[in-house]
Amino acid sequence: MAKKAILLFLSVTVYSMLFSQVKEPADYTEAQKLYKEKKYDAALPLFIKSISQLPTANNDDSLELASCYNYIGLCYYMKLDFTKALTNYKISLNLYNTLNSLDNAAVLLTNISLNYKNARENNKPIKTIAFDSTDAEEVYFSVSEINSLTKDSAIITINEGKLDGLFLGAKGNMVSSYAVETKSDREANVFLGSATIIELSDYSAKAVIYFYKKYIGVKIYPKDLLTIKAYPVAGVQRNVFYEMAKLNVLFLDNDRKEIISTKSILFNTNPVLEDVLLKVYTKQITDFYKDIKGYDTLPNFVSIYKNGRFKGYDLIDAFKITETFDLAGFFNFVKSFPGKYMGTEWKINETYATWVLNEALQGEKNRTWLLPVIEKTEFADLDSVINKAGFYIRYDSLYLWSSRVTELQNNNNLDEAEQLCNKLLYIAKKLKDTRAESEFYYSRSFLNDARGNKKQAIDDGRKAYNGDKTSINYMYALASFYGKNENFDSAFVLYEKLLKLLPGNTNVSGNYGWYKIVAGQFDDAIPLCRTAYYGEPGSVAFSVNYGHCFLLKGNIDSARYYYLKMLDNLSVPSDYYDGPKKDFELFFTKGWQRKNVGEIADWLDTEFNEKYYAITEGNVVWGKAKKYYNSDKFKSAINEWHKYISLFDKSKDPPLSFIHNAQNWIGLSYESMNMYDSAIVYYETANQMALQYLVKERNKYTTSDDDLIVNNYKRMFNFYTTTKNETKAQEYKALYDAEVNKVNELFTTPQLHFICVGGNSITDAVSNQANAKLLFDNLGKLSRADSSNKNKLLNGVSLTKDKLLNAIEQVRKNSRPEDIFIFYYSGTTANGIEETFLSFNQKDSINGKISLNELMNSIDLVYAQKKMIIMDKPNPLLLSTIASKYTASVNTSSEVIFVCPGIETPIQKNNCSLFTNELVNTLNELQKKDKFSAKDFIDKASYTIGRGQYYLPVLSFTSGKDFLVFENKTIPNDSLQSSVATRGIKINGSNGNNADVNMAGPQKNYALIFATDNYNEFPKLGNPLFDAKSIADMLREDFDFSTELMENKTLEEIENTLSDYRDKNFGPNDQLFIFFAGHGIYFDKAKMGYLVAKDSKANDPNKKTYLSYSELGTIFLKNINCKRIFLVLDACFAGSFFDQGSVRGTPEEIASDKLILLKNMATNKAFYKGVSSGGKQYVEDGIQGQHSPFARSFISVLSNTALRKNFVTADEIIGELKSNPPGTTAVCEGSFQYSDPQSHFIFELKSPVKGSVKKERLEKNGKVSL
Repeated sequence: MAKKAILLFLSVTVYSMLFSQVKEPADYTEAQKLYKEKKYDAALPLFIKSISQLPTANNDDSLELASCYNYIGLCYYMKLDFTKALTNYKISLNLYNTLNSLDNAAVLLTNISLNYKNARENNKPIKTIAFDSTDAEEVYFSVSEINSLTKDSAIITINEGKLDGLFLGAKGNMVSSYAVETKSDREANVFLGSATIIELSDYSAKAVIYFYKKYIGVKIYPKDLLTIKAYPVAGVQRNVFYEMAKLNVLFLDNDRKEIISTKSILFNTNPVLEDVLLKVYTKQITDFYKDIKGYDTLPNFVSIYKNGRFKGYDLIDAFKITETFDLAGFFNFVKSFPGKYMGTEWKINETYATWVLNEALQGEKNRTWLLPVIEKTEFADLDSVINKAGFYIRYDSLYLWSSRVTELQNNNNLDEAEQLCNKLLYIAKKLKDTRAESEFYYSRSFLNDARGNKKQAIDDGRKAYNGDKTSINYMYALASFYGKNENFDSAFVLYEKLLKLLPGNTNVSGNYGWYKIVAGQFDDAIPLCRTAYYGEPGSVAFSVNYGHCFLLKGNIDSARYYYLKMLDNLSVPSDYYDGPKKDFELFFTKGWQRKNVGEIADWLDTEFNEKYYAITEGNVVWGKAKKYYNSDKFKSAINEWHKYISLFDKSKDPPLSFIHNAQNWIGLSYESMNMYDSAIVYYETANQMALQYLVKERNKYTTSDDDLIVNNYKRMFNFYTTTKNETKAQEYKALYDAEVNKVNELFTTPQLHFICVGGNSITDAVSNQANAKLLFDNLGKLSRADSSNKNKLLNGVSLTKDKLLNAIEQVRKNSRPEDIFIFYYSGTTANGIEETFLSFNQKDSINGKISLNELMNSIDLVYAQKKMIIMDKPNPLLLSTIASKYTASVNTSSEVIFVCPGIETPIQKNNCSLFTNELVNTLNELQKKDKFSAKDFIDKASYTIGRGQYYLPVLSFTSGKDFLVFENKTIPNDSLQSSVATRGIKINGSNGNNADVNMAGPQKNYALIFATDNYNEFPKLGNPLFDAKSIADMLREDFDFSTELMENKTLEEIENTLSDYRDKNFGPNDQLFIFFAGHGIYFDKAKMGYLVAKDSKANDPNKKTYLSYSELGTIFLKNINCKRIFLVLDACFAGSFFDQGSVRGTPEEIASDKLILLKNMATNKAFYKGVSSGGKQYVEDGIQGQHSPFARSFISVLSNTALRKNFVTADEIIGELKSNPPGTTAVCEGSFQYSDPQSHFIFELKSPVKGSVKKERLEKNGKVSL
């Protein structure tokens, strides 16, 4: 201890020289004297007594007080009471920070670091440190010793243990470090192998390393890095220094001495420390200015920067004017790109100078460190923040910072939200950022609305709208605020504008309808509320508002009907309490239909309390359980699922399928905690419930994918595979196979979806509409007809192109590949200048028609692969369009039949055409048979019309196989009993050949990557080829993909390559990753986006030299015979490729032990999803050599997530990119064909021994190496 005591004594001597000379209390003077004599026991009580004697009125005296607390800490330190020492050091540090006494604060940081170090050496744990065992984080530790090393494994020791948050079984990776001298046999910062903690003491741990295949035989050394899961300290301050400390990054002072230890930061619970460190590091930089002034003859030191934070300055002056914001920006960059800083020692002045020389490169999202600063800054001090941090604010899109305001508001922190919003609004005005200004007025309008300040909400809403009158959001919000304030005239003017801009939009119609109700204009409200309800019948608000319309018009029975629909739509109890209950109070206050309102209110209360409260409260509990589960808090999740089950103890009609699912989730939670005995109890309980009760719910629409018993058997097969019980695994594999066959044989039935359109033509509207209704009614009688009310009979009088496309979109969303879709049209065809149209409403020349190409592209996107298109009138052009489209297609999965009369047939007595009448007659006649196919239907109708009674020509076209339209199949009475017959199957013990049952089958991975950065007639880009090569290298080397990189190709070359892939034979479980990077454009007249090829013409009005996103999907991707395709587009306007909202990514990470389950779930199932770098907007290319923001995030998510658990799914990547969008644009995603909900696109590290992923590809390939 003697040496350390000297160090501490010298520390106090430094203080004495810094303090002003003031009269000290006698006890304090005597205490210092005793301390210097090393009489710590005698000095300590006098120092403690001096605390109350030392005044705090001025700086000098406050310094004495800070010094006194430090002396107390030193005395406790010398007595080996490190807990009390740390407590007093923290008080002293806080005082020095308040006084801005940085030299003294720096010495305190040294004392704190020594305190942690010597507590460890003397085996005296600091009692105030406790770990949060609910949330382990990844931390990098330096290897201290190599205990053993073989060709494929090693055992290593680190000087961290249980009292550093480590735990037995913690998983991680071994990483080569820059701190080790250059070794010829390996690169630095490479993941060499997987790691697991196998031995643990208080202050040390051993880990076993299994090298990845690529690095078998590699050597490892002391100072290499072990990245491993560890529990954080409860209450730890998560700031930029904490994030760097987890990465083993720490900077020394200008004399290469440690300012603070990594351990001190990882254990820090003092919020002041971040501020102190920023000031101390900044002082290191400004002090160094004095040392480099003499280098004004060196070019690098006096060159004036043309860009970046220090534009207009040279390096020497940059050091002089550096602020704490600059250090914060630098550290944020290091945190984003740690590279060679990890595990090494760097002087702060050297690395900061390199950063400045490279024009102050920025890290990701400056808002993450600037927003906390702004939140705690007083309003009066904002100008100083703007002056010092303006560059960093401008670099990050200021308008996006409103998300923090929304977050605070959603957490009911309205005061904090308003204060921040006002500050951000002030900053936006100062920086003359009008877009951000409007956004913050918009945010503040909602805050005022939440507080009930209706007039202020209107005022802010009006300012936002006046700032950008093109914003739909601003207009919509202002209309709503006007309505809430009962300023109905102003509200209705805006709603009318919105209806014109967004015809048929359910939100606009629904809100407009509600305010018409509140205004007492019930007749006007009815059509608006009807539109909203039928557009979104699952909405609580729209169903209750439509019910209100009937109630307030005195139609009680109809009101009850829609109120019951509303009850079925409820999600949580507050939907009811904040919705209809408050509405009834309003109606009663206004004196409207009081008797009826009171009667309905009482009836609804009874219905809700008896039938719906448990269900809606169950949704709340279920949400909590899932949240706990996704956070790996399995015990809490189990408790919540038990609560969920108990909610229905007294229910007459409990939701058995959900209780069944809760039992399975409890089992899965126990399995995740390796409590296998408990897990199987709940799995078996769930399965017994399914066999006893839920089997009765099977019907002709049940598939093996959604059948509960099938999934239970699959789950238990995977469970026993994981727990290596081969006999039981085989047993459940047999049960699974048998049940799949049974469900497929007895229950799986394709559904029939149909849309019948009756055109509003000038001459024969009545006949057209009668034709459509006749066929619609008769198709509805078929046993396979979709019973979910999604089939549509559309009347051309009120039909628009958008409504027609929306109807087809509904079919697309609700259909499956095995389903049938029939599209029927009776009406006229019109020829345009360049295209032919179905003119279903001749009175509306703009919205009353749709081109044949657009119609077929929309129908082509419908997931049902069996399609029949029927025209009541001759349409040879559509026949030609369909024939050319499907004759050229190599996609054998689609089955398309087209039929129309060769000449227009006469109208008969029922106002229907002969053609349609005969179709219906044929339909009814064929139903008398056991079954009939589409070809039977068309051939018989064509014969009757063409060669039988009438001798009229019929045009038809068939592509693909024939398919059944009707089958008179009934389920035997004993089928439900037979469905459980497999329960008695037993499998004898298997031999070694059955040790690993793999349900997934073989899988190959392919990557087709297009990148264009050099164009004939478009500006050159900086990053596409760089991005593409990085992704191709990673997929090939680390994920075992066969890659093909297409660089700067012409349109013909791109299309030829895609055609080659259409002709390629893929296995049932193969995966194809497709990536495009380059320019994209949007042609507003065609409402279509395009990819720009190398030879695309800038002056090309018909865009024939471009590849449209539509053609990419319908002509190429949809016809590639691969069951799993993941598309990634990094180009402008790429969001126009996707149908928004059809895919939901998975931001919650899938556990590492779920890989086998995911593979089995995805077996032979379709996956056709994609993600783009933006919507219908421009996206950033980024700094050359630094990757585009989107590509950088994509690579980061792909590599980092896979490293944690050896795989990552496309849905996880989509979810992460959506949750944390790169750059300034919103990531878009969608599907381009039917994707099975259980399918996955999986990026798995190389097996059988996982390959290496280079975490620092960004830095290695980056613009500059710091």
